[in-house]
This record gives sequence, C-alpha cells and structure tokens, in this order.
Amino acid sequence: MKIPPQPIKALQGDPRWSLLSPFASYAPVVVLSLFFICIVQIALGAYWIASMPGDLSFALVLQPLVLPCMSLFNTVPSAHLHLWTRTNNPLLALWFSAILASVYLASSLLSIAACAPAAPSLPALCPRGAGASGPKISQDFWNANVGLWMLSFAGYAALTAMAAIVWRGFRKREVEGPGRDAANGEGGEAVVRTRGIGEGRRVRDWEEEMLTEEQRAARLREAAERWRKVGDL
Repeated sequence: MKIPPQPIKALQGDPRWSLLSPFASYAPVVVLSLFFICIVQIALGAYWIASMPGDLSFALVLQPLVLPCMSLFNTVPSAHLHLWTRTNNPLLALWFSAILASVYLASSLLSIAACAPAAPSLPALCPRGAGASGPKISQDFWNANVGLWMLSFAGYAALTAMAAIVWRGFRKREVEGPGRDAANGEGGEAVVRTRGIGEGRRVRDWEEEMLTEEQRAARLREAAERWRKVGDL
C-alpha cells in the first residue's frame, strides 16, 4: 500500500522530507500531535505528583512529570523547524526521536510490569488500590497516563523511522553526488551546491541540496517578510 503525501499545504513542513518520502511528509503532523499529547501529560502528571503522600524523589517525579516536559522541550523546536523555517536536519531529528521513543517505551513497560494487579513491586508509582504508598489516583487515571506514554512512544518511533528514511536519502545522494554534479554541470543544469571539509572531502550542503536558485530567493523573501511582521509586533 502506497502512502500518499501529506495533503494539507500549511502542514507540509520541510520540502526535502516529502520529496524523499511521502511517509516523511507527515512528520509535522506527528510533531504537533506529540506537542498536544505532552501538554495533557504534564497536566495529568502534576495531579499525579500532587496526589503522592510523603516526600518526593527524582525517581517518583521522573515518569509523571519530567518525561512529558522533555517531550515538550523537544516538540516546540521541532515544530519550529518543520513549520516555520521548513528546514530540519534529519540526523538531529533521528537522535532525539530515538532517545525519547526509548525512554517512553521503558517508562511504559516499567509501569505496566511494576503495577500489575498480581504483585506490584513499585507501589509508590501505582494507584492507591495497589499499595498504601501509592498516589490517590484511580485505576482509570493511571491507565490514561500509561496509555499516553505508549502513544508518545508510537509517535516518536514513527518520527525516528521518518528521519532515518530522509537521512539515508541524503547519504545516498552524498555517495552519488560527485559524478552526478559533474554531469549536470556539463549539461548546463544547476549544480547542487557543496562545500569542502578537511583534505578535499566534499559534503553536500543539506540545507540547499534540493532547492533551485528561485526557491532559495523565495525562501529569503519569505523569511524577510516574517521578520518584518515580528518587528512590527
């Protein structure tokens, strides 16, 4: 089954991502979804922490509150790169998404295993019904939190796959680049811009790899207009 490109123009994001993979064109939608999910997680986590009796430790605050805050501080700049500047480095997106996906998965599995009805091993993180030291929350509240953690894991796993596809596409073009650039230059077509590093090593400029001169000029005009509007505020 072939995935169609993301149809909403305002949410298309970095054009290089959608050009390399229709699946990757949905990255801005996933990022925005994760942003709203982490907002809900922070609200639920604050109530979770307020319901805990006794002294708190970092471990007790990590899952309900710190983890969604980490997601918040990731989704805000990611949304900025995808939707405002429309240029997002796939390698950075790959690393951050993979790390957060791993942490969310570990957190979800830890809670599910520790708070199983048969023998809860971490009662401080489980509903009050599973242990006297647990927070004053219902089983449904706990289920909602863990379900949102699993949903965030799925979102970051999807972003990891998208970033990996785009990054491999860039790497493939780097390998094929020198010969293809020379042929294009001799034919009179636009040569993809590169820059030298070290002992004559040539690396593609990812930020302008797929843009023509007209597209670069249009981006500069759009950026200047946005900064003018910001200055008028």
